[in-house]
Amino acid sequence: MIIRKTTKDILVESFRELAGREKIKKITIKDITDNCGMSPATLYRHFKDKYDLIAWDYAKRVGEIMARSNAEGSTWRQVLLEFMQFYYGQKDFFIKILCHTSGYYSFVRNMTEVSVAEIEAYVKRKANQETLAKETALHIRFYCFGAVQLVCGWMTGTIEAEPDEIADVLVKTVPSTLAAFFK
Repeated sequence: MIIRKTTKDILVESFRELAGREKIKKITIKDITDNCGMSPATLYRHFKDKYDLIAWDYAKRVGEIMARSNAEGSTWRQVLLEFMQFYYGQKDFFIKILCHTSGYYSFVRNMTEVSVAEIEAYVKRKANQETLAKETALHIRFYCFGAVQLVCGWMTGTIEAEPDEIADVLVKTVPSTLAAFFK
């Protein structure tokens, strides 16, 4: 089976390549498109800006991990460990994004929102519901905000731990209202 790259995938690869050599804020749309032989108009047909490209890339990768975990029947700890390995394997790239995005375009904000959306979808599937109770949604947000801060601290070196230790902490701190969904 031949796997073909989409235009979005090619643009993301171009950005990632540039991010390996440049500061995120110095990378322009023209740099991204010149690097992969496309026009700025092509990028703007798919993304609002480079921050939208970063957000799409992250959401896609998180979605792929969650989809694999659902298909394979993984435990929540196995899912979290795969995430920690994903972050660890691209640590330099994530540190650059964490350190060079801020405000509305903050990667921390993006990580949190993607995490909330994925866990809400996961809980809805497990509960076979289309909507969540307000308390459940708030607990998901609380858990995601804490989890993202822990992971960011770990990636930037302010928290020293191995990937499996971070996964263990995230398993143990699932709010009791959500615990049944993560067994």
